[in-house]
Amino acid sequence: MIGRSLGVEFDYFTKFQKLGTEQGLPHVHVNSVFQDHLGYLWFGTHAGFVMYDGANMTTIYEEHDSTAISSQSFLHFAEHIDGNIYASSGEFLYKVDRKNLLAKNISEEIVYQSVKSMTTYHDSLIVLCKDQLWINANPENYLFQPYKLDTLSNSFGLKVLGDSLLMLHEQGIASIEVVGDSLSITPNTKIKELIDIHLSNDSTLWFISKRGVGIIEDGKPSLCIKSGGINSITSDRLNRVLVGTKNNGVFQVVKKRGKYELVSFEDREKVYVPGFFDNIINTLFCDYSGAIWIGTGGNGITKVSCDNLKYIHLRHDTTDYVREYGYVNSIGEDEKGGLWAGSSGGGLHRLDLIQKKLVNVPVIKDGEVWKNLYVQSVFFEKDTVWLGGRSEGLFMCEFSPTGDSLIVFNYVVPGNGRFRSIDRILRKNNRLVFIDSKGSVSVKQDSNMVNLEYIDVLNEHNRIDSFEVGRDRIHNPKTNSTIYGNHACIAKNGAIYLGRNDGLYQLNVKTQALDELKLGETKEAVTSVSESQNGILWLGTREGLIRYNPKNKSVLRYKFPGNENLNSFNHAIVKETKSGYLLYGCNDGVILLNPNFKSIIPTPKYQISKVIAGGEQAVWKVSNLSYNFNEKNKIAYLVNDKSTKWNTLNKTLGLLAFNPSFFTNDHLKIKVFNAAGIESTEVFETEIIRRFNLWVIALVILSMGVIWYLYLKQVQRGKLAMVSESNPDVNGEEEDDDRSLKEEKTPFVVKTEEIILSNISDSTFSVNDLYEAMQMSKSSFYRKLKNDTDMSPNEFIRNVRLECASELLKRGEQSINDIAYEVGFSSPSYFTKCFKKNYGISPKDYK
Repeated sequence: MIGRSLGVEFDYFTKFQKLGTEQGLPHVHVNSVFQDHLGYLWFGTHAGFVMYDGANMTTIYEEHDSTAISSQSFLHFAEHIDGNIYASSGEFLYKVDRKNLLAKNISEEIVYQSVKSMTTYHDSLIVLCKDQLWINANPENYLFQPYKLDTLSNSFGLKVLGDSLLMLHEQGIASIEVVGDSLSITPNTKIKELIDIHLSNDSTLWFISKRGVGIIEDGKPSLCIKSGGINSITSDRLNRVLVGTKNNGVFQVVKKRGKYELVSFEDREKVYVPGFFDNIINTLFCDYSGAIWIGTGGNGITKVSCDNLKYIHLRHDTTDYVREYGYVNSIGEDEKGGLWAGSSGGGLHRLDLIQKKLVNVPVIKDGEVWKNLYVQSVFFEKDTVWLGGRSEGLFMCEFSPTGDSLIVFNYVVPGNGRFRSIDRILRKNNRLVFIDSKGSVSVKQDSNMVNLEYIDVLNEHNRIDSFEVGRDRIHNPKTNSTIYGNHACIAKNGAIYLGRNDGLYQLNVKTQALDELKLGETKEAVTSVSESQNGILWLGTREGLIRYNPKNKSVLRYKFPGNENLNSFNHAIVKETKSGYLLYGCNDGVILLNPNFKSIIPTPKYQISKVIAGGEQAVWKVSNLSYNFNEKNKIAYLVNDKSTKWNTLNKTLGLLAFNPSFFTNDHLKIKVFNAAGIESTEVFETEIIRRFNLWVIALVILSMGVIWYLYLKQVQRGKLAMVSESNPDVNGEEEDDDRSLKEEKTPFVVKTEEIILSNISDSTFSVNDLYEAMQMSKSSFYRKLKNDTDMSPNEFIRNVRLECASELLKRGEQSINDIAYEVGFSSPSYFTKCFKKNYGISPKDYK
């Protein structure tokens, strides 16, 4: 049996991603990572600090000096009860205003002392300096109350654990209590050369010092691992304790046979992040969503996304490895729970789950080891092992006396119309059935194995709702029609699924047709389909595995770290073990999954702000602040509940643009989904105010009626000619009015604007993308847009970006650089040039 009884250690599905200056970091030397209560991340670097929303980094500037912050190295962050962020470079202390994201230097309030650490405790901001503790309890002012540190002047850190405020110093840990105007400091744990402490999810209090890693129990420290060079520590939602080193990357603290040891966080052959293993690790941080952020001393930030999916990759163990040997064609399970795999030319293998490899088991035929054996199928029955070859035939084997090899004692070779490739072996109706490319062959058990009988392949399979379901086909006896695919699966609730080269399908029993289940924007081959015990479908493809939830239609993709063959799964090569695990054959061995897990990724946080309000358009900026596998995030919206189907965007950051109705208000709902398909607990709802007020419309109509009445009275009195003679420019004015009517936006122009605004932040959005979205040819679109706007497509896209930028500049809540990037300009200087050309004034003066 496999599982905990054998001490099997699964790997967790993990993805590494590097963030550097190309993604907006001011500097590749990262000192600190912090997350505020809204979910935004803050990165402190050697050249200033930034705010990150999962898609863009916003550089923070000082309100009176745009270069002051970029010349400093930021080490510490804290958030006050008013939601504003405090950042310190050690020498200076800044307060960041949430509304405009500008920083104010408030260092003079703490008499320009060197800041060593800061935190919030009981609604107060506490700043630790060289020999004083400064406390600010009122965010409305910058007044700090100083407390003299008569003892422990060598303190360097502040930590809040539960309801306790702790101070870290070179000799250990002390408790702090503020009573009136006095400060009470009580040393409680002695740890020489202390560096940091950390409370893991299982409530274990860890510490790191210059001597190594240890645990504090009942106030008593115990060194678990002796190792120098460790300078940071954290733990994730999987309760893995990680430590960062000065020059050798990240290690995990594990307990084996009662002893703690450090092991490399990830296999060096699988991680493709330059400099990950030999980098200086300055800081480790686990955010709310479970992602780990690794700040390095020269290589930017590495984000590690973690999921609770457990797997083992078992690979061929031979020294004379041939790539084809890794192509797994069959998986079998013996009566004791042992697992086996047959490969292309590599013969038969036993799955060693402890060593995580495929161990070759020689097959002896006629006294010699059979080389280059293609095992298409394997079946165990008591002491007999049945092997089906690709072209070799069918073999009966038994284990050798030592149990380390198989000996062929009987076989049938192809020929005389007999079968060739034996794809599957199973027992049905007390008969052994061998399925080959022609159909099924029933073998009567006699000593010569020559009494063969061909039977209908589908008769030996499952019957559901009058449909006969085979391994790779669904047959309808009533119409005598068969639908072929790569792999068919019958779910526990009776639903029938079929994986095909163009996707996943479900059989509609009523219409007797296949309904496509959408997996993404493009079609892809589904090579295998299986259902786990919790009702989730797991799909093998040529580019990894897909987790499909039939209830909410959520799709999660898993691409395992390694070569492309590891993620290329073979047709119908999947097996569920007696323990509920799933085994998939791929082109580089076997993947063993523990699919019955609960995702560690929590309910997502999100923020919504209105970018443009009123007029002919309303635009909302939606930020999905779940960073764990955030490339799988989704934003969903619904307008006026016209249907129950939400519109979805596969984005972390999105701009939603709407044209308000003329006569009625519109009701807008927005929610977000994280990588695990979990939706936000709260749904954002708002009213989009109609474009025209009904009272105003009524007043306009009444006024027009009065004017028309007076005009008719003038005609009746014969005075219209006199008015024309005294106003010779009337005809010219009418021509101008006609021209203005022509310049009103047509539905075509409005739709074009909507598409551009929905992609406004995408600097790569081009004219070709616009043609495709409008579903028009290039020439037709050009003529239509030129006729309606007198602008080329490129000019029109640029004009929409500039109009959106002008609205943002009027609000005055963002810097010019951030606005440039937000409206899709890849260069702030080019944005300034275009803006000045269009409006005759620079963005700075316009703002």
